[in-house]
Amino acid sequence: MLTTNYNVLLSIIFNLLLVILFLVLSKKLFNNGITGMLASLLGAYVGTVIAYMTFISSISVVIVDILFIIFIFLLLFFVDRS
Repeated sequence: MLTTNYNVLLSIIFNLLLVILFLVLSKKLFNNGITGMLASLLGAYVGTVIAYMTFISSISVVIVDILFIIFIFLLLFFVDRS
């Protein structure tokens, strides 16, 4: 977020390009890339939103960020189990 000077759209485009690169590399190397791609995309979007909220706001939202991260990890955990 700091690299793109708080430009959310540019940051999301970079995230998408890196996730596509991850998909191509993991498909070539490990022959399974869809689950890793979805987890990477979700993590990139969550990181972008949390970084934007943290750096732009003047109040502390760290507790909400941490709870959101825990929620996302639990969601990924339960989705991976099925």
